[in-house]
Amino acid sequence: MKKVLFAVLSVIVCACHEPSQKVTYYEQHDNCQEMKILDSAMSIDKYVYKGDDDYDLAAALKLHHECSVELAQYEMEHAKNAVMKQIASAILENDKHELLVIDSFLNNYKPVSTISGNYAEVKRTIDKMQHTADLQLIKDNNDYDFAILILPQRQCGIDLADMIVHNCQSPFLKQLAETIDQNETVEIETLQQWLLKNKLR
Repeated sequence: MKKVLFAVLSVIVCACHEPSQKVTYYEQHDNCQEMKILDSAMSIDKYVYKGDDDYDLAAALKLHHECSVELAQYEMEHAKNAVMKQIASAILENDKHELLVIDSFLNNYKPVSTISGNYAEVKRTIDKMQHTADLQLIKDNNDYDFAILILPQRQCGIDLADMIVHNCQSPFLKQLAETIDQNETVEIETLQQWLLKNKLR
């Protein structure tokens, strides 16, 4: 039994060192521009919070939208698939508009320094998104990579919107969050449908 197991392990080890495997899974992620944007634009280090639920969650939402705008702009510049370019264009237009609304809210809102805070939950949500993105298979195809990586980014937006609905006091912010939830749920379904129709080998 030990000899058989050793033989199997030897085959696996040899296969892993085949010259044809020039690019590792991690190198593909490191070299993927969409992944770089995701990691940089939604870095928790860029998150400025003030201990006020309404302000802090709106600020987290701003971080999310800045990331999706950058991702969609990159896809628009490099897209080869017409349908995916349309999807990216719709995301770009919608999130640019919502970003202006979020900026307006933040510029006019006066934090009241409530006792509660959502930093830990926001960080957990962003960490979850980045972990999910890390598990995706990158294929060095701009359209596919954009679709597969913006999916967890959209889910992150839904999670942040849900936090706003349950934790914030501002009716305006809650209404915006509900709209974002609806929009990004539809976007996820659209992206998933595209991925199913455009399987890459």
